[in-house]
Amino acid sequence: MSVKYVVGLQKCLQQSGLLTDDQVQCASDIDMRAKSLFEPKYGGRYETFQERPLRDVILMYAAHDSRYMLDLYNFYISKLPTEWQPRVFAGSAERASWFKQEYKRPGTDAPDF
Repeated sequence: MSVKYVVGLQKCLQQSGLLTDDQVQCASDIDMRAKSLFEPKYGGRYETFQERPLRDVILMYAAHDSRYMLDLYNFYISKLPTEWQPRVFAGSAERASWFKQEYKRPGTDAPDF
């Protein structure tokens, strides 16, 4: 099994089958509204996250990012072969540790563990 890139939250939600069509559409709507503020290729700026107070759309985006995390975790962990679990947990731990450093936008390349 080979992994070429890290799949984003939106795609995970869409592919998991955990959400209704309405929930997927709502998630997509929130995603695109926020990206128009922070993603340069959609006309946004990364500095949006440094503005205070945070805009309502950004707060909704952040809340939405965490809303389905436990459901997604349970879904994917049930599908993950046991021998892959240490690699996935190591990759997750590395990404989680980035908050201790100056923010660097993560790439989409999957790290090799």
